[in-house]
Amino acid sequence: MQVKSISDIPNWLFLPVKHWTSESSDHFNLFVGIGMLLTIILIISLWWVYKKIGKSDERTDPIYLRAVCAGFVALIMCEVIFPDSYLINQFKVYKYAITLLVIFIYLWRAYRTQFKE
Repeated sequence: MQVKSISDIPNWLFLPVKHWTSESSDHFNLFVGIGMLLTIILIISLWWVYKKIGKSDERTDPIYLRAVCAGFVALIMCEVIFPDSYLINQFKVYKYAITLLVIFIYLWRAYRTQFKE
């Protein structure tokens, strides 16, 4: 597939994934399972970092706000990049996993720099 415009980029990137998942049900289940496992692990990791940073107060509110803003920007970028014509619900799991990963990385860096001094 040739990329002739910017709108062709998502299909160019993710059409091989579509073909791979449509080859067999094992591939589809593996695709969905990895996404769900990644999302569950990131939710548990975020809960752990949240417990380490502490409850919401005047010193942690800006950290949480910036983390959510970074996650929102990542979600918007994922909405632009990921396709919206096939495997919609399956790619939603990966969009949310990427968003949670960005939030986790931000919170972990903030924890390491500000709370471990």
